[in-house]
Amino acid sequence: MFEAANNWYAIICTSSIICAMVEFLIPPGKIGKIISSALSVFMICTFLNSALTFKREVEMKLSYLSNGHKLTSENNIAKFSENVNRQFDSLVESNLEKIIRAFLNDLKINPKKIEIFTDKNENNCIVMIRCKIYINYDKRGSANNVKTEKAKLEIKKHLNIDAEFVKI
Repeated sequence: MFEAANNWYAIICTSSIICAMVEFLIPPGKIGKIISSALSVFMICTFLNSALTFKREVEMKLSYLSNGHKLTSENNIAKFSENVNRQFDSLVESNLEKIIRAFLNDLKINPKKIEIFTDKNENNCIVMIRCKIYINYDKRGSANNVKTEKAKLEIKKHLNIDAEFVKI
Protein backbone atom coordinates (compact mmCIF):
# COMPACT_ATOMS: atom_id res chain seq x y z
CA MET A 1 0.00 0.00 0.00
CA PHE A 2 2.91 2.32 0.70
CA GLU A 3 4.25 1.58 -2.77
CA ALA A 4 1.02 2.88 -4.31
CA ALA A 5 1.20 6.06 -2.22
CA ASN A 6 4.85 6.57 -3.17
CA ASN A 7 4.05 6.09 -6.86
CA TRP A 8 1.18 8.59 -6.62
CA TYR A 9 3.42 11.11 -4.88
CA ALA A 10 6.24 10.63 -7.43
CA ILE A 11 3.92 11.14 -10.42
CA ILE A 12 2.40 14.32 -8.97
CA CYS A 13 5.79 15.78 -8.05
CA THR A 14 7.38 14.92 -11.39
CA SER A 15 4.54 16.36 -13.43
CA SER A 16 4.50 19.51 -11.26
CA ILE A 17 8.22 20.06 -11.80
CA ILE A 18 7.87 19.51 -15.55
CA CYS A 19 4.95 21.96 -15.76
CA ALA A 20 6.83 24.57 -13.72
CA MET A 21 9.89 24.29 -15.98
CA VAL A 22 7.76 24.58 -19.13
CA GLU A 23 5.90 27.56 -17.64
CA PHE A 24 9.20 29.49 -17.43
CA LEU A 25 9.96 28.76 -21.08
CA ILE A 26 6.66 29.81 -22.68
CA PRO A 27 6.49 33.25 -24.25
CA PRO A 28 3.99 35.86 -23.01
CA GLY A 29 0.87 36.53 -25.07
CA LYS A 30 -1.91 34.45 -26.61
CA ILE A 31 0.29 31.42 -27.24
CA GLY A 32 1.52 31.57 -23.63
CA LYS A 33 -2.08 31.54 -22.37
CA ILE A 34 -2.93 28.55 -24.58
CA ILE A 35 0.14 26.63 -23.40
CA SER A 36 -0.64 27.54 -19.77
CA SER A 37 -4.18 26.23 -20.23
CA ALA A 38 -2.83 23.01 -21.80
CA LEU A 39 -0.41 22.59 -18.89
CA SER A 40 -3.28 23.10 -16.42
CA VAL A 41 -5.36 20.43 -18.19
CA PHE A 42 -2.30 18.14 -18.22
CA MET A 43 -1.81 18.64 -14.45
CA ILE A 44 -5.48 18.00 -13.70
CA CYS A 45 -5.46 14.82 -15.84
CA THR A 46 -2.25 13.61 -14.23
CA PHE A 47 -3.64 14.24 -10.75
CA LEU A 48 -6.94 12.46 -11.49
CA ASN A 49 -5.27 9.53 -13.24
CA SER A 50 -2.77 8.95 -10.45
CA ALA A 51 -5.48 9.34 -7.78
CA LEU A 52 -7.68 6.76 -9.54
CA THR A 53 -4.72 4.38 -9.95
CA PHE A 54 -3.88 4.78 -6.26
CA LYS A 55 -7.53 4.09 -5.34
CA ARG A 56 -7.63 0.94 -7.53
CA GLU A 57 -4.40 -0.42 -6.05
CA VAL A 58 -5.61 0.15 -2.50
CA GLU A 59 -8.99 -1.48 -3.23
CA MET A 60 -7.31 -4.44 -4.91
CA LYS A 61 -4.93 -5.02 -2.01
CA LEU A 62 -7.71 -4.63 0.56
CA SER A 63 -9.89 -7.16 -1.27
CA TYR A 64 -6.91 -9.50 -1.52
CA LEU A 65 -6.33 -9.21 2.22
CA SER A 66 -10.01 -9.56 3.07
CA ASN A 67 -10.04 -12.91 1.24
CA GLY A 68 -7.51 -14.22 3.77
CA HIS A 69 -4.34 -13.75 1.74
CA LYS A 70 -1.20 -12.08 2.98
CA LEU A 71 0.78 -9.52 1.03
CA THR A 72 3.75 -10.89 -0.88
CA SER A 73 6.28 -9.15 1.33
CA GLU A 74 4.62 -10.63 4.42
CA ASN A 75 4.75 -14.09 2.81
CA ASN A 76 8.44 -13.62 2.04
CA ILE A 77 9.13 -12.54 5.62
CA ALA A 78 7.22 -15.55 6.97
CA LYS A 79 9.10 -17.95 4.66
CA PHE A 80 12.43 -16.41 5.61
CA SER A 81 11.57 -16.65 9.30
CA GLU A 82 10.53 -20.30 8.95
CA ASN A 83 13.77 -21.14 7.14
CA VAL A 84 15.87 -19.44 9.80
CA ASN A 85 13.98 -21.24 12.57
CA ARG A 86 14.42 -24.62 10.82
CA GLN A 87 18.15 -24.00 10.38
CA PHE A 88 18.48 -22.92 14.00
CA ASP A 89 16.60 -26.01 15.23
CA SER A 90 18.83 -28.26 13.13
CA LEU A 91 21.95 -26.56 14.45
CA VAL A 92 20.79 -26.81 18.07
CA GLU A 93 19.94 -30.50 17.72
CA SER A 94 23.26 -31.26 16.01
CA ASN A 95 25.26 -29.47 18.72
CA LEU A 96 23.28 -31.09 21.52
CA GLU A 97 23.88 -34.50 19.99
CA LYS A 98 27.64 -33.84 19.90
CA ILE A 99 27.65 -32.73 23.54
CA ILE A 100 25.63 -35.76 24.65
CA ARG A 101 27.97 -38.07 22.69
CA ALA A 102 30.93 -36.48 24.50
CA PHE A 103 29.28 -37.17 27.90
CA LEU A 104 28.55 -40.75 26.86
CA ASN A 105 32.10 -41.32 25.55
CA ASP A 106 33.48 -40.24 28.93
CA LEU A 107 31.32 -42.95 30.53
CA LYS A 108 32.40 -45.53 27.91
CA ILE A 109 28.90 -45.76 26.39
CA ASN A 110 28.76 -46.05 22.62
CA PRO A 111 25.31 -44.98 21.38
CA LYS A 112 23.95 -46.21 18.05
CA LYS A 113 21.59 -43.30 17.64
CA ILE A 114 20.55 -40.19 19.55
CA GLU A 115 17.23 -38.44 18.99
CA ILE A 116 16.71 -34.92 20.32
CA PHE A 117 13.18 -33.64 21.02
CA THR A 118 12.49 -29.98 21.71
CA ASP A 119 9.36 -28.05 22.53
CA LYS A 120 8.81 -24.34 22.02
CA ASN A 121 6.60 -21.72 23.60
CA GLU A 122 4.51 -19.10 21.79
CA ASN A 123 7.60 -16.87 21.39
CA ASN A 124 9.40 -19.68 19.53
CA CYS A 125 11.84 -20.17 22.43
CA ILE A 126 13.00 -23.67 23.35
CA VAL A 127 11.43 -24.53 26.69
CA MET A 128 11.94 -28.28 26.98
CA ILE A 129 14.55 -30.66 25.66
CA ARG A 130 14.62 -34.42 26.01
CA CYS A 131 16.51 -37.14 24.21
CA LYS A 132 16.36 -40.83 23.42
CA ILE A 133 19.64 -42.65 23.32
CA TYR A 134 19.71 -45.98 21.54
CA ILE A 135 22.38 -48.41 22.70
CA ASN A 136 23.17 -52.04 21.90
CA TYR A 137 21.74 -54.66 24.21
CA ASP A 138 24.57 -55.99 26.33
CA LYS A 139 24.77 -59.37 28.10
CA ARG A 140 26.17 -57.56 31.15
CA GLY A 141 22.83 -55.93 31.95
CA SER A 142 23.53 -54.74 35.49
CA ALA A 143 26.85 -53.06 34.65
CA ASN A 144 25.26 -51.38 31.67
CA ASN A 145 22.27 -50.22 33.75
CA VAL A 146 24.62 -48.53 36.22
CA LYS A 147 26.35 -46.72 33.37
CA THR A 148 23.10 -45.59 31.81
CA GLU A 149 21.70 -44.38 35.12
CA LYS A 150 24.90 -42.44 35.78
CA ALA A 151 24.71 -41.00 32.26
CA LYS A 152 21.07 -39.94 32.80
CA LEU A 153 22.04 -38.14 35.99
CA GLU A 154 25.07 -36.44 34.38
CA ILE A 155 23.07 -35.29 31.37
CA LYS A 156 20.25 -34.01 33.60
CA LYS A 157 22.68 -32.29 35.99
CA HIS A 158 24.95 -30.60 33.44
CA LEU A 159 22.67 -30.07 30.45
CA ASN A 160 19.20 -30.06 32.05
CA ILE A 161 18.05 -32.60 29.46
CA ASP A 162 15.86 -35.57 30.30
CA ALA A 163 17.48 -38.65 28.78
CA GLU A 164 15.92 -42.02 28.07
CA PHE A 165 17.98 -45.06 27.14
CA VAL A 166 16.55 -47.60 24.73
CA LYS A 167 18.27 -50.95 24.29
CA ILE A 168 18.19 -52.34 20.76
